[in-house]
Amino acid sequence: MSEQLKPMHIDTPYPLLVVFGPTASGKSALAEGLAQLSNFEIISCDSMQVYKGMNIGTAKVDLCHTNAKYHCLDICEPNDTYSAALFQSDSRYAIEKISKSNNRALLCGGTFFYIRACINDMDLVPGEQKNNPIRQKYESYLKENGPYGLYDLLKEKDSLSASYIHPNNSKRVIRALEMLEYGQSYSERAQNFKEIKTIYDCIKIALDVDVEILNKRINERVDQMFNDGLVEEVKNLVADGFKDSLTSSAAIGYKEVIDYFDGLCTLDEAKEQIKLGSRRYAKRQRSWMRSESELEYFDANKGIDDELLSKIYTFYLDRSQKFR
Repeated sequence: MSEQLKPMHIDTPYPLLVVFGPTASGKSALAEGLAQLSNFEIISCDSMQVYKGMNIGTAKVDLCHTNAKYHCLDICEPNDTYSAALFQSDSRYAIEKISKSNNRALLCGGTFFYIRACINDMDLVPGEQKNNPIRQKYESYLKENGPYGLYDLLKEKDSLSASYIHPNNSKRVIRALEMLEYGQSYSERAQNFKEIKTIYDCIKIALDVDVEILNKRINERVDQMFNDGLVEEVKNLVADGFKDSLTSSAAIGYKEVIDYFDGLCTLDEAKEQIKLGSRRYAKRQRSWMRSESELEYFDANKGIDDELLSKIYTFYLDRSQKFR
């Protein structure tokens, strides 16, 4: 391999701890527990928790009631356009700050592509940025022609890339169309994902929860969100113009409540759709985890207790020795 093609490597005083797990598996509780146990600082890898005001529906930690130090939370407004490229920059800056403090970085969140963007040698094209006229063009096309019209446009321009994307995933369809204008192919990048190397020393773990138990937790979490005031949260966001955002307003838990406001469903129907969407999201996360290399699984069926915290922390310390 030539010098130019070698993946870069960034040294940190400790290897990064990277936590995977489907929604409601206990990732946040684990991160909080480890932060109390040692000098971990938490980098939130969640594409919706970056937005201010989106708290209940994203299960965001209350920063007023934690001693743990967090990064990449509440860093933009709901109407801002955020992306994996911006997260790559923000999260790597956070790792640099944590390293300078001689602390340990813990990456945790449900947007696994954000994790890969941070730790892997991925060159994200410049189209992933704010105030992007190319993206705005396709967002306007989506408004005028709907998700299937947008998808048909991608099929016409790049049928192979379209085959990798669900027609309803308009955000990803727009991304693929954007990439074409920069001379890149979404399908080629998807095929090359497994060949991309990490740029940090990482220890990757995953929380394993039986599907039946996980689905029960998801249903209970959604019920609790409504009890905690999810409808009022969405109402306040809509009043601030949140509904005009194609990104944040499409999040599970928010788009369903907006449908309720628009008279498209009852509140009970909205709640059930959130539960269904969350369960489907968890299924996609489990599929992604199966494609992730070097994952060490831990049984989290009983929740995050002291025994599991100790087991994972000990595993992290033992595995850290190989990087010395």
